[in-house]
Order: sequence, then C-alpha cells, then structure tokens
Amino acid sequence: MNNINKLNENNKLFIEKFETAEASGNTLKELGINRDVYWAYKSSTEAGNDLINFSDLIDEEDAEAVINCCRENNIKEFTISSNSTGMIRSLMALEAYGCRLIGTTMINRSNPHYFDNKQIPAIKMEII
Repeated sequence: MNNINKLNENNKLFIEKFETAEASGNTLKELGINRDVYWAYKSSTEAGNDLINFSDLIDEEDAEAVINCCRENNIKEFTISSNSTGMIRSLMALEAYGCRLIGTTMINRSNPHYFDNKQIPAIKMEII
C-alpha cells in the first residue's frame, strides 16, 4: 500500500514507510527517517489524531531536518501541542524552512490516562 500521509481504512493517519520501519531491522537513520518525526507519528497514531502532533518542542537546530523528513514523506500539515517557553523561536525556525501557522485546533492527548482532559489545544502548521 503506497498511502503516504493519507488516512487508512479506519480514517487514521498512515505512512507506510514509518509503519514498516521497526520490522525492517534497520535504524531510523539508515531508513532516512527523522527520529522526532517518527516518534511524533507513532504517538499521534496511537492517540487517534489525523495529523502528526509534536508534543515536544522542535528545537531550532532540528527544524530543517524535521521539515525535510516531512516533505520527503508528503506530510503537508502537522500540529504542535508543546507549551514550551521557547515556542516562538521554534516557530520562527520552522517558518524559515517553509512552514506557516494556519490556526489552532484541538487534538487527542497522546497519554489520556493520566489527565482529566482527553483533548488539548494545538497549533496547526502547514508546509508550503
């Protein structure tokens, strides 16, 4: 199945390259997959989100690699739910590599068992 950044039969995000990564026996680096994007994908699919969500801050020095990995895997939108104090710098770095903020949204918390609210606010980003 060659569905990249598409919803699977259950209307959930599905990226074949990411789904087969662990079974391949290769490291993420060998597969050309950015670890931050991979783990954001894994936690997002487990939470049932339609877009990849970064719950941790994307460091300025990692922004280019994150965006490149997203582009290579046809990821056109993602969310960020981090409440870090460094968010402005992160957004500026993402913008420098071709992202723009397109709004806010609510997403499923990746670990709803430990908190009262199952959904949290997130910033929605588009790769242009």
